[in-house]
Amino acid sequence: PSLDKIIQLEGVSYDRKSNGESHVGLIAQEVEKVIPEVVVEKTLPLESGDEETLYKTLRYQELIPYLIESIKELKAEIEELKKSK
Repeated sequence: PSLDKIIQLEGVSYDRKSNGESHVGLIAQEVEKVIPEVVVEKTLPLESGDEETLYKTLRYQELIPYLIESIKELKAEIEELKKSK
């Protein structure tokens, strides 16, 4: 189920090494262990002369279906708990 996958993900905050900017997100290497299909490798212009290094990045938009299905699973659990009262 989707909820089992989403629960395994951990949001993080970090400062980018190249410019010190603060960001929030997920670590691609960790997501890859759970939902590998949303991770891609590509070159990024992070530093001059680094055009050949591959970086793991996330296609965050592809996490949306997992989030939607997780909400549905939670809703079903809530409904079941309401019935058992």
